[in-house]
This record gives sequence, C-alpha cells and structure tokens, in this order.
Amino acid sequence: MSRDDARLFFAADPDAAARDRLLQCQKSLQKESWQREVRWLAPEYMHLTVKFLGATPRERIAEIVEHVRIRLMVPAMETEIDGISLFPNRKRPTVVAATLADDDSLSRLASRLGKMMLHFGYKPEKRKFRPHITIGRCGKGFPRGIDLSGQLDAPIVCLLDRLVLYESITRPEGAEYIEIARFHHNEEN
Repeated sequence: MSRDDARLFFAADPDAAARDRLLQCQKSLQKESWQREVRWLAPEYMHLTVKFLGATPRERIAEIVEHVRIRLMVPAMETEIDGISLFPNRKRPTVVAATLADDDSLSRLASRLGKMMLHFGYKPEKRKFRPHITIGRCGKGFPRGIDLSGQLDAPIVCLLDRLVLYESITRPEGAEYIEIARFHHNEEN
C-alpha cells in the first residue's frame, strides 16, 4: 500500500438499539477470564463489512462513490443477530463477532457490490459471505477452543438501512474508521 492509498471497505451499520444490545453483550463477556486478551470495539465502530476493498488510490474514491450511487439501490434490511462466535473459527480466533441470520438479502447485497467493484479491478471474494458484526479483536494470548454459543440470551432485531464507505486507518491502539460516503435507503444519496 502506497502513501497515497486509502484502506477502504463498505459496511452496513446496525441501528442504535442493536448497538446498545451488543454493548450489553460485550459487558457480559468482559466478566470472562479471557477478556483481557480482547480489544473491545466502541459501539460507533461496530459494523457489518459487506465488501473489503483494501488499498485504493485516493484519486479513484470519488469515481467509486459515484459508480455505487448510480447503480446500487440499498435495501433496508431487518435481520436478527442470532449468536456470538469466534472468527474465523475457535481454533484460530481473531475476532469476537455477533453472527447474523442471513435471509440471502445480505449475501445478495455483498454479491452485487462485489460485481460492481470488478469494474475498478478488485478481485471477487473467494470465501463465502458470513455476515457478522465484530465486537472485539482477539489478542495473541486469546485461548483456543473457547465456545461462545449460548452467550446471547435472545436474538437481537437489527435494522440495516444504510451502506457506508469507510476508510480504515490502523494505529497501534486500534483502527480508526472515517466515513467517506453514505448510501441510504429511500433517501437522496
């Protein structure tokens, strides 16, 4: 990545009520013995990554935003956060995540966005889309094999009604996300 590049990703932001419930879940998890090995995300940084772009020349950002504004209808989606899990798996955890029940609308959105980004030379995602919201990042000392199923007492209704293009700036204390553009459902973009 060159100095003139921005590290970008498209994400759907959960509504305030869902973020509040996720914060409650975080607080519950922070009582666990391993919690010191997790860097917990602030509620305003909780998001569902739809398409990671990575290093992007800054001069292309306006073109990408315009391309998406013209071609993508962002649907309002109501889904459920149905569990807490470790990603990518319990043997090699890197994040503590809230998993979402996918009724295919999230997968379709990720697929459409991925196809649109082919126009700019981004490669298609090889892995299956697994919708989740990161609530914490696991440190190197995080124990393997922890089972987080059952940590959520009831599903959380989650409204996803906007897509955001973020720049991620990595710092030693954690990433900072800067909003570049917002794409709303049923509003002028």
